[in-house]
Parts: sequence; C-alpha cells; structure tokens
Amino acid sequence: MLMHTRRGWLAVLALCLLVAGCDLGVGGGAVGGGNGPTPIPGTPTPNAALVATGTGTVTLGKTQEYRLGNFSATAVVATAKGLVVAGTPNAVGNTALAYLPFTGGTVTALGKASPASDGSVRGIPRFGAAGDWAVYAQATILGTAWQLVAVQLSTGMATVLDDATQEGGSALLATAFATDGTDVVWAVPVAGQTTTLLHAYDLATGTARPLLSVPTNISDVLLANRLLYYRTAAFTGGQNVSTSWLWWLNQPKPQQIMAKVAGTIALNSRYLVWDDANTVTLTLYDLTTGQATTQWIKNCTSPSIAWDRPYVVCGDDTADVYRVVRTPAGTTAAFGARARGGLGNLANGRVYWIPEPNVSANTVVDAFDLPNS
Repeated sequence: MLMHTRRGWLAVLALCLLVAGCDLGVGGGAVGGGNGPTPIPGTPTPNAALVATGTGTVTLGKTQEYRLGNFSATAVVATAKGLVVAGTPNAVGNTALAYLPFTGGTVTALGKASPASDGSVRGIPRFGAAGDWAVYAQATILGTAWQLVAVQLSTGMATVLDDATQEGGSALLATAFATDGTDVVWAVPVAGQTTTLLHAYDLATGTARPLLSVPTNISDVLLANRLLYYRTAAFTGGQNVSTSWLWWLNQPKPQQIMAKVAGTIALNSRYLVWDDANTVTLTLYDLTTGQATTQWIKNCTSPSIAWDRPYVVCGDDTADVYRVVRTPAGTTAAFGARARGGLGNLANGRVYWIPEPNVSANTVVDAFDLPNS
C-alpha cells in the first residue's frame, strides 16, 4: 500500500512538472516552503509546563540504573515504556538496535543492519524513538542503498516505510527523518532533479501521505508533539541560503521563521535550541515570541530538550561534563562525564545517558529525575 501511494504521488508530481506549475496544494508560503501562499498561524499554543518560573539551583534526583545484560550500548533513546539502544559500531554508525522495557526482562533485538545487495557495508547512522515506536535508517556511508524502518516496540513488528529503490536510487541524509511516536516524516531528493519530497507516515493507521515538494534540499528534520521543523537550502547569489520552517501537522501549510538556525538542533513545542561551534554556545529561540537569546549558555554544545518540562541538556566542552539547563532562566547543574559518556534524551521527566567507564560502549544506562519546574 505504501509503494502504491508513493508511485501515485510521483505520477502526480511528474504530471505537474510537465504542465509547468500546477498547485499540488501541499506547499508553503515562500521559496523553499513549497507552492501556495497560505501560511499557518504564526505561533503555537503556549505550553506553560515548558517555561520555568524558578531561577535558583537545579536539584537533580537520585541516579537510577538500567542494566542491558550482554548488550553494549553506544547510544540510547528513552520512550514512555522503555529504552531503545544501539550498539556494535562500524564505519557507518551502529549495526544493532535493541529494546529494554522499564517493566524488566531481557533486551530484545529490534533491527540489524545488513550488507547492501552489492556487498557494500551498511550501518545504522541514526535512529529515533517515541511512544511505542522506534524508527531507524540503514544505509551505506554515502547514504545510498538505504531503508527507512519503523518498529513497534510492544510487538517487535517492523515496517519498511521507504527505500532507495522506491526513490530511484536517491540518497537519504542521516538528519532527514524524525518521529514523535505519532508520525514519521522524512525528506528524499527526487532522482535526477533539484526537487526534494517531504513524506509523512501515520503510525496509528499505517498510511503514508505526501507533505510537500520543494526545489531545494531539506535537512534537519525534527518532530515533537506533531510540530515539524525542517531546513531548506538553496544556492542563491553565489552562496547557500538556509531557511527554517515550522509546521503543525494538523494545519495545511508550513511557515517560515526568521531565526538563523544551524549546528545541532533540538525542538519541543515551545523552544528551538541549537549550538554554535564557533562561539561554543547555545541559542534559545522562543517559538511563541519569535525572540532568540544568543549565547544563552556558554561552553555547551549538542543540546537535547525535554518535551514535558522546562529543561535542556548539553555537553560542557570545557569541564568535560554534561549540564542540565533550566529554560529560559539558564541556571545549570553538572552531571556525568562528557568526555566519553553517551548522552541520550530527556523523557518521562528524566535524563538518560550511558555512563563511564567504557570508552565507546557500556552495558548500563543511567537516569535521574528532573524537577517539575
């Protein structure tokens, strides 16, 4: 059914290109956002739970430990009901994905990268998880011969959402897909063209739908509570021009935001946060006001943000520790060891990370509770 839907969408797109400009009705309001002038409302509904009222010391909860048995994890993402972990590194990323429910039991396999049909090595360069789902790509080091797979955690059932064959051999960027446990969204260039297609898949109904086509590249796809962020890049005036877009998926169109977003980016339904490698700082962008606080946190990179309470976690590159940061006040508390530990995410009111002592992997995941405000 997915393949049938994809072919129908590509046929419509091809016809539109032949007749030079028919409106697919799925675009945005400016170059890079698609076709059609109608924007969505400019600000999301404010979420009071994501704004801290306190400015005092951040008090972290007692560390809890989750044991993975014989599985050595290099990366972890927590969902509402368990931990999704990746391990067995290779030149591309990892080759194995597994799941440990919070209710206990043993780690169970979710997916494993296999060689491409021509024998090229594939790995799992990136994965995400939310709700009852994990989503991962397996691909070569150039992003070719790829598959995008969704696995239901409670059943272990895997569904191939898309692959290089269906997309005419186009490559898939490691940052070009995301899930929030409700939808999966991914961007793929049209083979032989300068157009990129943005797809969505409803995990509850098992149906795919086209979101838009744009005459640019798309990268940095993020999803949080049905809020989609992505960046387009077009070569204009002799240089690449990057544009950021937000799209509530229950609305018909995306909207451009004026923030100059770059680096590692994190999103919830109130804030965007990203790092600047030159200044080694974080920028906090308030989606409801459109205001950016530059150099918000110094000596920190690689942010992750909570979807349910007002906290960011980042890596302090000077002290070699992680920091919990209260939004928007910016008060912080240090934990862990930045130098070698693997930061996971903020979920269920907790921070999850892979601790020392091992350099590249560990059979333990640690977590602690965050304050409520």
